[in-house]
Amino acid sequence: MTSMDVDRAIAGIARRQHGVFSHAQVGVVGGTDRIIHSRLASGRWLLLAPAVYALPSHPASWHRNLMASVIGESMAVVGGTSAAALHGLTGFRRGRATVVVPRGSNHRSPLAVVSERSDFRSTVVDAIPVLTVCDTLYNVAATTTGATLAIALDDALQDRAVTLVELQERYLDFAGSRRRGLVLMRRLLAARSHDAFVPPSSTLERLLYGVLDLPGMPRYQAQAPLPWAPGTRVDAMLLDAPVIVEGDGRRWHTRVADFERDRERDRAAAVHGYRTVRYTWDDLRRQPDRVAAEIRALVMAAA
Repeated sequence: MTSMDVDRAIAGIARRQHGVFSHAQVGVVGGTDRIIHSRLASGRWLLLAPAVYALPSHPASWHRNLMASVIGESMAVVGGTSAAALHGLTGFRRGRATVVVPRGSNHRSPLAVVSERSDFRSTVVDAIPVLTVCDTLYNVAATTTGATLAIALDDALQDRAVTLVELQERYLDFAGSRRRGLVLMRRLLAARSHDAFVPPSSTLERLLYGVLDLPGMPRYQAQAPLPWAPGTRVDAMLLDAPVIVEGDGRRWHTRVADFERDRERDRAAAVHGYRTVRYTWDDLRRQPDRVAAEIRALVMAAA
């Protein structure tokens, strides 16, 4: 293989890796130390870290730095807040790279903060090895405030980037260890168990209207405006009784923050003679017959 063949092969590899490639990859395509020294001396290749190179044609970027931080170690992956930012988790910004390696690997990088873990799971995002969303949340739990972690966790659940079951099962893997952040994660998961988390509002509304459309159910108006609060709508208002039916579909941190606002809305409805009932995703999905029976009972009581 000629040096030009090596250049073409490396260009293809670098194009898929944000402009970055490793000493090992040069060897795989037939490159030699002589070629490496020649390319570095001429400026055709850049040295980013020991045994890690880049093509000048690919501008410096955060993604390039992440790739360069992990490509020199076969088992290294992006972790910590860098992983959270790479996954797009709410509340985390790009910053200095953080890398996770197997315990005992003695990996060092001038480009990143390196930490060792005995058990971690990885995936690939934008061609970069990174902790899974689940493991990322546990990883940042040790250094992140509860409020920030709660929002990131809720958004990840809402976006279906991770499931509550996955997080709970991973907790069992870590239980009994001295891993930092476990107490915080346990508290957040407990708060979101059962009916504390629901899918997006469109799914919740579909379930709610599915119950209201069952045979024998009272007439209702979907997305009904409140006469006493212009511009405000409720999920459903019964036409044969002064009853408002709402799907309780906000994320847990929003529920806590807006608890007083909901109580104020319910009191205002009561002042105008309307009773408000709220049903969670779990109510509507698991017990639709009970919900339907309760709504019919409210109509009978009002009559």
